[in-house]
Amino acid sequence: MMLDLKYLGRIVEVTGVSNEQIESANKMDLKGLRELLNQRYPNLKSESFQIAVNQELKSDDYLIDRTCEIAILPPFAGG
Repeated sequence: MMLDLKYLGRIVEVTGVSNEQIESANKMDLKGLRELLNQRYPNLKSESFQIAVNQELKSDDYLIDRTCEIAILPPFAGG
């Protein structure tokens, strides 16, 4: 399964890319994706980030399928 990832804000600075495709042999939940990203980009471990699927924030147990739009988001500041 090929996953299309989009990185936003500070996450682009940490990873050095704004988007990429990652191959996954098995179905993966967001926890697995988070672990994969932390392995791929060790500096990401010190960053707080959220994962949006199809423009909605999801919990770590959400199962990704190949049609999902995935965005890796930096922390939000509010006011």
